[in-house]
Amino acid sequence: MSRQPERFVGVNLGGWFVLESWIYPQWWQQVTNGSVPDGQGEWQFCETLGPAACSEVLEPHWDSWVTQADLQALASAGVTHVRIPVGYWILGGDYILPSEPYIAGGWPYLLRALGWLHQLGIGAIIDLHGAPGSQNGHDNSGCTGPINWTQPVNIARTVEVLRALAQLSVGVNADPATAGVIVGIELLNEPWTVNVGGPISMALLQSFIFNATQAVLGTGFSGFTLFPDGWDRAWSG
Repeated sequence: MSRQPERFVGVNLGGWFVLESWIYPQWWQQVTNGSVPDGQGEWQFCETLGPAACSEVLEPHWDSWVTQADLQALASAGVTHVRIPVGYWILGGDYILPSEPYIAGGWPYLLRALGWLHQLGIGAIIDLHGAPGSQNGHDNSGCTGPINWTQPVNIARTVEVLRALAQLSVGVNADPATAGVIVGIELLNEPWTVNVGGPISMALLQSFIFNATQAVLGTGFSGFTLFPDGWDRAWSG
């Protein structure tokens, strides 16, 4: 990648690796046959469809939702950066508990896109949109319902997910085919803090951000580390 421009022109590639029904309501209704209400998260989507059917639906979605031609169009329009939301389940393996219905398999499609972005000179920000336990109770966190991210085990899992994503990003950035393409990691999308009626205190969010940043930097990742303000611009404790 060349030197990063002083002016960023970015877009968000939503609905790709974290399902959000409002983005494609017709597709959602078609693939679920109406069995999963609009607004439900990927957890409910996969839980209802079952592993085989969910995988059968998600594979072509991952393959086609964002294409090389789409990214070329963004580059032609002057876009310099894209934000790519992911859920922790993209890592697969032990990062998904047996009790969690998520389907892994998105990583190869993300890696393919990173190669395209590298060719186009567009930088990528990997955004942890879905964290263990759900940080906001909305579909964009993966699971609609209670906010259980505040449990210490889920916060610790989130830190480990970010460590793993950062380590993978170091490898991606060292590969000539994708050299330097991941310019940033966003630690958490829209945690539901007390400022918006949620259960997450600013002190808890700040503690998490400190630990997560240390974990990311500890891998040798040298890009940006981005984090939410918890709807508190004063960043008070």
